[in-house]
Amino acid sequence: MTQLTIDTAEYTDTCMDTYDWEYRDEELLLSFLAVLKKLGRLRNLRSVTLRCSSECVGPQQRRHWWARNVPECIKFRTDVLQSLFAGLNASHATPKLEHLCIENLQGCGNETVARSRDFRAVMSRVRKLDLQITTEDVDGDGSLPANLGKKELHSFFGHRLVQEWLELVRNNLTHLKLYSRNMYFGYLPKCHLPTFSALRSLTLGGMSFNHDEQLNWILSHRDTLEELVIDNCPIVIGVRIPSTLDSDNYPIEPLFNSSTTGSILAPSSFLYSARWRDYFSRFAVGLVKLRSIRCGFGDWYDNTAFPKSMELGTGLWAQRYRILDDGEWRRPRFGEHGSYDGKWSDPPVYPDCTDEDWIALCEVKAAIASRLGG
Repeated sequence: MTQLTIDTAEYTDTCMDTYDWEYRDEELLLSFLAVLKKLGRLRNLRSVTLRCSSECVGPQQRRHWWARNVPECIKFRTDVLQSLFAGLNASHATPKLEHLCIENLQGCGNETVARSRDFRAVMSRVRKLDLQITTEDVDGDGSLPANLGKKELHSFFGHRLVQEWLELVRNNLTHLKLYSRNMYFGYLPKCHLPTFSALRSLTLGGMSFNHDEQLNWILSHRDTLEELVIDNCPIVIGVRIPSTLDSDNYPIEPLFNSSTTGSILAPSSFLYSARWRDYFSRFAVGLVKLRSIRCGFGDWYDNTAFPKSMELGTGLWAQRYRILDDGEWRRPRFGEHGSYDGKWSDPPVYPDCTDEDWIALCEVKAAIASRLGG
């Protein structure tokens, strides 16, 4: 056996309300963890996928009605991760594991796991890392401003994702797939990713671009990058938020949905002038080893974009430009006859650059074709 998938999500979203922690079979759970600790006996194991529940409850274990039906608390997830890495780093295990995929890793960080010897030893051998981050829905109703207000969310994307996971693999990683399941990351929550010296394949899902620094980060892999996949990653052309902004236009103290939080700060705003035509043109010239590019909008509505990322085609997508208004991600309005449900008196207009975006994307494809001798 060279590949193994472990699925801990015992119930689908349609039957979550039938689950009750009071009736969890503790003996069965202990047996399951014991099996994970013996995975090192699979001597030819090269790829492991761990699928966790998409529903999670934060460190404060918030007591909303829906939280009672969340099957995987932080302790459960910690026990599973610890047992998994212990098994993969057992004394009888052979260091053949190269690919690690975790679907629905909880976005709050876990010092117990990150500091363990087993975790660090296993990660030092990983060459291909796939991570999909899932985050807590505070009120159980998908309220974005409330969810963005969680400090652990900003801490995770701001530094724990990098320090606890990515820094350990930055010198040996050849393939990285990084998705956020239920919210955009990049600007809010802020996320600065490290450069990977050997990276050949980069797949991003749900990352928002709002500064040239992020474009330059992709271009910093020019000497190694051969494949680039961009799935539902919008350029943020405008931000309006009730917070003071720093010199780089990031909120110093994020306060969201001022109508509900009672914020008395005057809204701050900024515009970002780059368009996809600029990004694609830079890719065509700067990514000199690129052999494949795919971009678009995957199966996000069915929550299968992450596992189906290989099926993504290449083209322009309607959601490729967004604005952030008072904690809510919105589509810019389409000129005089378009629709817009935001509160700005004069919000940014959807960029009229479809032809230019498409021409620039074709430039990338042409550069790849010439490189491949096509």
